[in-house]
Amino acid sequence: MHIPFTKMTGIGNDYIYFDGITHAIPVDQIIAITPKISKRRFGIGSDGVIFILPSENADARMQMHNADGSRSEMCGNGLRCVMAYCLYHLTDKSTVRIETDAGIAQGRFTKDGLIQVEMFGEPLIENEKETLHVGDRIFSFSRVNVGNPHAVIAHDHIDDIPLEIWGPAIENNKNLFPHRVNTEFYEVISPGHVKMRVWERGSGETYACGTGAAAVAAVYRKICQLDQIKVTLLGGDLTFTFNPNQFLMTGPATYVASGSLDLEGWI
Repeated sequence: MHIPFTKMTGIGNDYIYFDGITHAIPVDQIIAITPKISKRRFGIGSDGVIFILPSENADARMQMHNADGSRSEMCGNGLRCVMAYCLYHLTDKSTVRIETDAGIAQGRFTKDGLIQVEMFGEPLIENEKETLHVGDRIFSFSRVNVGNPHAVIAHDHIDDIPLEIWGPAIENNKNLFPHRVNTEFYEVISPGHVKMRVWERGSGETYACGTGAAAVAAVYRKICQLDQIKVTLLGGDLTFTFNPNQFLMTGPATYVASGSLDLEGWI
């Protein structure tokens, strides 16, 4: 059985997309082989898979799975790519509404060819002054909900941190995070501009994380008191705008390739 797929990336946060509106997609079977097809150098290579499915409440429904096959509630970069795919292939509307496990968001192309997403509410800072231990290090972090869980940590020199050690230790701290957590370390570059590195639960360090960047923007905004925050990630920049009753994320969604997955060859 050959299943069509599209690979897209949002500033380096790359996923394999399956169009379940146009085609009949064996979702459960694809989820089962997600760790294999996501493996770089041996599979298609990705941070996971995203299904674009019918919705009773929006133009489409997005279902996301990390590279290890685990389900995740939301992905900001993936959401922009789903919106771009729908605007190009599935609707002639200028604005598209996408249902996620965290709520319904709507988005559109900007005049610069970026995707601007009106999110389903600002990130919720649940606690700003918690601490966690990693070896002999003690970190102060903010617990943030962007439809999925985040631990946001300020750090002076994020380029030098051993994220491959700290990341999994924080992600799998079941005492603090029973359902695991995404971890963001951020550094202030200038007023209104921060850079960050992210360790995504189920995927490891990725070039970008839209919801993680949103969590960082929300935490930093309480410090700088600005309504527009630029977040620089390993793969590029995202801009977050905080308007009254509106929270916007703006960034690229880039087509990489299309292909056909031979399902039997992976089972």
